[in-house]
Amino acid sequence: MIDLVTMLSGARNEKNIYLSQKIFDRIRLLFFSDKSSLSSATVLLANTYGLSGDFARTSELRMKMSQSKMEKVPGQSSTIVNGKIVVRPMKKTILLEIKDIFLFKHFHAKDRSHPLSDEIYRQLRQLENELVQHGYQCDPSWISRPLNHGESNESVLWGHSERIAIAFQLIQQPKPSVIQIVKNLRLCDDCSKLFFIR
Repeated sequence: MIDLVTMLSGARNEKNIYLSQKIFDRIRLLFFSDKSSLSSATVLLANTYGLSGDFARTSELRMKMSQSKMEKVPGQSSTIVNGKIVVRPMKKTILLEIKDIFLFKHFHAKDRSHPLSDEIYRQLRQLENELVQHGYQCDPSWISRPLNHGESNESVLWGHSERIAIAFQLIQQPKPSVIQIVKNLRLCDDCSKLFFIR
């Protein structure tokens, strides 16, 4: 199953609708009773259609997910600051000590729940401005849905959880020499190219 989902993710990255649909159909045939895997595969297929500009098909797939009560796993990013893992449990925020490591919260897209949210977003805007001055241009082809009223390509991409986690790291004193972000889902290519050197 993991190999098929990885192949589906690769087809999504290439925006190959034909191959994505073919792999999805195979997953649905072989793993029809595995709701979690079908949910992930459906999201990847919907994103492939969205990345290709077919928002009608994307909307149709997401509506089918909703009608069949499939749960979409929300994206989240976690990071380590001063020996503490910054994460968030799914239902409520807790503080849990495990061998001197504290579980506190994670970041999700457009997250403003952190007490330092204003400072985090100031840092995020500063980071964006600096990168734009050095030639960065966002890649809107990685937005897999129509923009909502008041949204821009930049506001959607700069609202990704991994960018918020990085801005959170950059407001720490002293500033960390290494920033590590753990993500539960795949990165969009815009985030990958922007922050991660391979």
